[in-house]
Amino acid sequence: MHALRAAWPSKFGSQHGHFEFDNGFDGPFPFGFHWSGSHSGGLPWLMHGHHPVPNWCPQPPTPVTIQFRSFDGSGNNLSSPGLNAAGTAVDRIGPAHFADGVSDPLDGPNPRTISNVVVGEGDANVPNEQGVSAFMYAWGQFIDHDLTLTRSDGVNDISILVPDGDPVFGDGAIMPMTRAIIDPSSGTGPNNPAIPLNFSSGWLDASMV
Repeated sequence: MHALRAAWPSKFGSQHGHFEFDNGFDGPFPFGFHWSGSHSGGLPWLMHGHHPVPNWCPQPPTPVTIQFRSFDGSGNNLSSPGLNAAGTAVDRIGPAHFADGVSDPLDGPNPRTISNVVVGEGDANVPNEQGVSAFMYAWGQFIDHDLTLTRSDGVNDISILVPDGDPVFGDGAIMPMTRAIIDPSSGTGPNNPAIPLNFSSGWLDASMV
């Protein structure tokens, strides 16, 4: 690398200066750029090329290693690198509840009925007592999918029969659904009930984006 160096003349007056650019090769730039000046009409110094850049010039920064989180959530816990990684089983914090103690679903109220009762509660035109809008539950669902997101296996049918008189669906409608993909090492017995796989990382890390 080369640069220009300024040199003060011994005295000013009508003395002229000259500089040329060094392109780093054996000669000046092919433009033949030339400048002459004096104290009265130009710069009061001489500039000469063909000089290396001194050591005090800014140097390129030293490359640094950038640390970042993994895409699948692995390695966040150094003592257990696979903890909460995508593709691992969800963490069950309570006992499993299956009809056979292994994997068969329990009977219960119709899910669509529950949905209609909870979501349809109150008047949509009346402000919420807590001052929140529908964005509250939408944001909650968004965050939920940052922590847990299962995938349907496309095989084991658990479709929901919509009750007659539904405000959206016609009588006899069905909401198709299949079971979640389970950990293949689970579901072998009451001591090892089925547990689904989580296809999002179990960390609050925006992995659903």
